[in-house]
Amino acid sequence: ESGLLEAATGAMRAIMDRLSQDKCEKLAAITQEDLKVIFDAGVTCEIASVRANLARMVGTLGCLIITQNTQESLNSGPTFLLLTAATDYLLKVSAHDNELWVSAEALDVVIDLYSDDKTDKLAHHAHLVDRLKGIQPQFKSKHHQQKKKLGEHRALVLTVRDNLVAFIKYKGARAAKHAKS
Repeated sequence: ESGLLEAATGAMRAIMDRLSQDKCEKLAAITQEDLKVIFDAGVTCEIASVRANLARMVGTLGCLIITQNTQESLNSGPTFLLLTAATDYLLKVSAHDNELWVSAEALDVVIDLYSDDKTDKLAHHAHLVDRLKGIQPQFKSKHHQQKKKLGEHRALVLTVRDNLVAFIKYKGARAAKHAKS
């Protein structure tokens, strides 16, 4: 059963990646309610690779939504609510997943999602930088505890660990400009 579930989420992730490359309009029209199933499975599933696949799928969808919307539409209405829910989900996985590499996958997705400069105001409203600063010490501590058993995920974890520091600094300065608005 776990092999089937892992294969299914891997296939879903591949399909979503492919659809996002084609700039699929229908995929960008997904609602927060549509994603609730993914959010729930992403925090309750016992299979780490499934949780990682689900986090990556949410990120792919979020990046697609960001590229297909203007800065103004990202900061209001259903798009804002969807991206805020996706951010909350990804940060929950980042902070609470027992597997460091799954947390790293979710953090990598957050960095991808918010690397677009038109997300600065959204980052401010989501308190992204403060939340990432709160996750960072946990991540480092988990890395210290689990570094011997990372195996194939070692590169991902080290990349995220290093990128997180730079991303917090970069996005912190940009999001702070929206504190007055």
